[in-house]
Amino acid sequence: MTEFLTFGLHGVFGGCPYALIALGIVLTYRATGVFNFAFAAQAFAAAVLYAEMVANGISITTSALVAIVVVSPAIGLVGDLVFFSRIRRDDLTSSVVVSLTLFVALPEVIQLAVGTATPSAPPPVVGSLWDPSWSIDAVQVSSYQAATLGISLAAMVVVGVLFRFTRLGLEMRASVESTRLLQLSGVNSTVVTAAAWAVSSMLAGLAGVLYAPSQYPIEANNFWILFVLGVAAAVAGGFTSLLGVFSAGIGLGVVTGLLQGYIVESSTWQTVLNESVPYLLLAVLVVVHPSLREVADRRDPLAGVDPPTEVATQNTRRTAGSWPLAIAGWLALGVAGIGALVLARPTTLLTLSLGMATATIMLSITLVTGLSGQLSLSQVAFAGVGAFTCAALHAKVGWWPLGDGHVPFFAGALGGGLVAAMVGALVAL
Repeated sequence: MTEFLTFGLHGVFGGCPYALIALGIVLTYRATGVFNFAFAAQAFAAAVLYAEMVANGISITTSALVAIVVVSPAIGLVGDLVFFSRIRRDDLTSSVVVSLTLFVALPEVIQLAVGTATPSAPPPVVGSLWDPSWSIDAVQVSSYQAATLGISLAAMVVVGVLFRFTRLGLEMRASVESTRLLQLSGVNSTVVTAAAWAVSSMLAGLAGVLYAPSQYPIEANNFWILFVLGVAAAVAGGFTSLLGVFSAGIGLGVVTGLLQGYIVESSTWQTVLNESVPYLLLAVLVVVHPSLREVADRRDPLAGVDPPTEVATQNTRRTAGSWPLAIAGWLALGVAGIGALVLARPTTLLTLSLGMATATIMLSITLVTGLSGQLSLSQVAFAGVGAFTCAALHAKVGWWPLGDGHVPFFAGALGGGLVAAMVGALVAL
């Protein structure tokens, strides 16, 4: 029983950054209509900046204030001014692409600014990381854990009051419904949206600073896992109730704390579950949670229009004058390919092969987006499934009658493609 309380209570404190990220995601979405994938990068940037400033002799208080109150809002405001304010509110695909681009680029910019060395874990803003200051039913609680919970609760209260009981909060909620209507009411919607970005970015910075002392080294991938759990908490709260979202973040912290506590350390199960549980939780919540159907309810204006009974056909045959140009193009492509295989060095061939593989993955994104209207972020994962299957068949299956007792590469590639196709069909269902 003591172990259960220990793992669960530590999960409460560990869930505070999840809850703060969830609050920031919900605040941005409810106020601007943007689902901001760059939150993970913003939290990482604040954590690295805080760690570097403390390491260079700047006081903990000053470093935290600069990272949370100055730099984090500035990143959000720049993102809004340069990118998101130039995208239509109903253009979901563009906003997702831009936020993903910022998620990838911002950590690289931070590393360029502070150097390539991985920052060490900084001391906590308040309290000590290891000293047991309190005991709750034989469970030791450090001052860092207690301070993390207290700061997170205070942030939730402040955001809740701002969003629900102030004029600015009312304008934020109205902005996502109709920016034009807000402007006709005499309110500068640009200022309202910028304020929403600044406040939500402060929450991302606060989560990063609170999360950094428990991370060694401070790596961007860990903050992506933090973001995924924050999204899962936002989904569990239905993107509506700030208290529900915050509670869901704490609950997810308890779940992950119990899993990490009871699974054998350094085992295969621990490695697999630590990496996969956040994504599985998010996937299940997205599919089964009823509130999400109301969050992004976009009605099709052509829903009541029946298709024509006879489909018009279009003559796609080539004209006589286009055949020579098409043949010349294919011949040039064939000559270039043969020339590359014969004349290029092995390193150049490897680069060309990787380029072709990447282009094929990108082509699959275009295919899915063009045919279904959905921006698929899963294509690289499907490529990984195919690659893993191909390698496993080549290395472990010895019954293939051709070659040296192993599956030839092209047969393995075909098997990998079929397995990836089945996984894609399962995801689609």
